[in-house]
Amino acid sequence: MAHKVSAEILNNTTECPDDFACLKKKGFPRCPVIQDLQQIGVFITAMKEGICPYRFGFGSGEICRCPTMYEIYMRYKT
Repeated sequence: MAHKVSAEILNNTTECPDDFACLKKKGFPRCPVIQDLQQIGVFITAMKEGICPYRFGFGSGEICRCPTMYEIYMRYKT
């Protein structure tokens, strides 16, 4: 199933280093969400290497503030 997000969210995700691969590639591995941090983002265990302007370390995991990732999680709980 392809994930869909609103045009507003896509417009707010201006710094995606992967060109929205999470929406385009079937089975693209997204970082597993541990906890919803409400409007701040999600607490994740990072799976992918590299730099992402939306992720930053926090304790034993990372916080992801990507608007697209957050909407995917809120809509599909994945």
